[in-house]
Amino acid sequence: MGAMGVGIFDDDVACDACAAMLDHFRAGLSLKAATDAVLEDLADFLDDEEDAPVVVLALASVQWETGRLDERIKTRALKIIADGVDFRWQDSEFMEQRRAVLAELGAKLNTPPPPALPLDKLPDAGA
Repeated sequence: MGAMGVGIFDDDVACDACAAMLDHFRAGLSLKAATDAVLEDLADFLDDEEDAPVVVLALASVQWETGRLDERIKTRALKIIADGVDFRWQDSEFMEQRRAVLAELGAKLNTPPPPALPLDKLPDAGA
């Protein structure tokens, strides 16, 4: 597992989180049920201080993009962004670029999400 760039989905863990979220949406689960299922599915990642922020940020992004933003995830993502807790990028030469990506995500999360996409219009994972 690793990061290929500074984007939210330029990371294997983020792509796994996105795919899991979209799979649960496609299975017809409600936002809360889908979010709970993903958090359970990815519990090992969430127990890791480097992977946990990646998972939460990916979930917040994919949920916003699909018009289904769980307030619990939004709150956690905004806290990660505000606190600068993104250990994968700590001491990296790309840290400032990553901060810019996170600032953009934070701004987006503070706006209303678009209308919920129909299940047949959901994007592919990592899109």
